[in-house]
Amino acid sequence: DVTIDVFLKNKCFRDRVKLLIKSGHTPCGVCSSSGSFGHSLSLGKSDLVTVLSASPIAADGAATAIANRISTPNDIKPTIDCFKKLDELKGILIIKDDKLGIWGNLELIM
Repeated sequence: DVTIDVFLKNKCFRDRVKLLIKSGHTPCGVCSSSGSFGHSLSLGKSDLVTVLSASPIAADGAATAIANRISTPNDIKPTIDCFKKLDELKGILIIKDDKLGIWGNLELIM
C-alpha cells in the first residue's frame, strides 16, 4: 500500500489530506492539477484535482481536463459523474473551497 500526502493551499484542507492506494491497484499513475496555485495554466478554479489511472498519461490528461471544469463547489459531483465513465480512470479527488468529492480506488485519510 502507498500513502500520498496531498499538498494544497486550501484553508479548509491544508496539510490534512492523504490518499491511500492499495497495492492491488498498482502499478498506476497519479497526477494532480490546480487552478489556484502552481505555474501551469488552468482554465478552471479548482483547489486540487488528483486522478488515479493505470496509465500516467491518462491520469495527467484527465487531471487537467477535470480541473478545467471546476469553477465552484457545485461542479464537483457532475464532473465526477462525467469522468468516472472513462474506463482508464480508477480514482478521482476534487477539492474546491470547503467541499471535497472522491470516487474510485482512492481512500481518503484525514
